[in-house]
Amino acid sequence: MKVVLMTVAILLPLAASTNVMGGETHIHVELNDPKVIFAARAINKYLHDKNPQVYQKHAAVAVIEATSQVVEGTMYTFKIKMNGKPNNHTCTIKVWERVWMNPKLTKVHIKCDGVNQLVGAPVPAKFDNTLVQEALKSVTDRANMESNSANRLIPSGNGIVTTQVVNGIMFRFSNVEMEVTTCKNGDKKYTIKQCPPIQDQDADMRHVSAEVFWNFKSFELEKFSFGLSSSSSNNNAHSIMV
Repeated sequence: MKVVLMTVAILLPLAASTNVMGGETHIHVELNDPKVIFAARAINKYLHDKNPQVYQKHAAVAVIEATSQVVEGTMYTFKIKMNGKPNNHTCTIKVWERVWMNPKLTKVHIKCDGVNQLVGAPVPAKFDNTLVQEALKSVTDRANMESNSANRLIPSGNGIVTTQVVNGIMFRFSNVEMEVTTCKNGDKKYTIKQCPPIQDQDADMRHVSAEVFWNFKSFELEKFSFGLSSSSSNNNAHSIMV
């Protein structure tokens, strides 16, 4: 009995001091913190793009609230008071830090009071965007699982991608061209730079369309279709709800 009680007494303090994976934690940060400086610069660009004719640079004067969350790295949410012309704003921004990446900080989402926003409206995105590349990984893995190719398929960067804020971010990929590369199908590689394309590919080009939802913790593949794009192969496409 003494042994059991001693074990419980040792484990309880350890359990109490352990953070729950994915839980938000309130933190204190100063205006000179590199992450806050990064956030303020991103907010200034956002405000400029919204109203370039009258915009003047805003200064971050206070961090009203800050939280951190463990999500394959750390997701920071900052609520920052920004003063400048024509109006002062209170802005909320999410910044994703992954210390092993270069750059290690990524702007995820910005919302400022008093700024007109098309809430939930899809907007075009670029394939070289960091978040788009992360979302494409699950699409690439599913395409290779569905393919009968011995070589790995990698997105070429041709196609259409949009993002939409819906209590997270929805990535929609349409008619994304997949190159057959020199890497093996099972290789966990995701870019043409890592896997050069095979030069003598068939005329038929594989394409995928997909929807990937990011809840700021993980990327979830929700819709997927895969097939050949030539006129003779239109019937080879198939769709999967996942």
